[in-house]
Amino acid sequence: MKFSRFGGGDGEFPPGGFCISSFVIARKGDSILLCKIAQPEIWNERWSLNLDYPERWKGKWQIPSSYLKFGEHPDSAAGRVVEDQLQARSTKLSRSLVKSFAGESISVAGQIHWDLCFIYEANLSEDPKLQPWFADLRYVSLKAALELDFGRSHDMILASLGNPEV
Repeated sequence: MKFSRFGGGDGEFPPGGFCISSFVIARKGDSILLCKIAQPEIWNERWSLNLDYPERWKGKWQIPSSYLKFGEHPDSAAGRVVEDQLQARSTKLSRSLVKSFAGESISVAGQIHWDLCFIYEANLSEDPKLQPWFADLRYVSLKAALELDFGRSHDMILASLGNPEV
């Protein structure tokens, strides 16, 4: 299965890589749902995870998310995150932001990597349960979350929640 994650240096544009992702923000009061990855081979197969760079995700927090599959609509990818990754149901799933970030590529020195991120708000019908592919899954206050160690540039998504200009 091919995900919308393009590595640099393979003749694709841009040379530093390009990714398209859907992120799901589930709130409980002033807290948001965050997770840590376990069983990275499951993540790689179901939601795409670059196994070549474990320092980018191992032991770090992230927002529930997935790269889009080829031809997949961002809304469908967000629904897949809720149903497949969180094993939950959403009473409402709506796109709240679309963010574009560019920064130094981790795979191609001296090149820029570009991320296009679709951010969704989800009202979950019940709290998700810790699944084997999570090392941790919990609601964290937005204020406390800003102090956590995030992987895979998810801190940029978190920062944009309180400030749409980010």
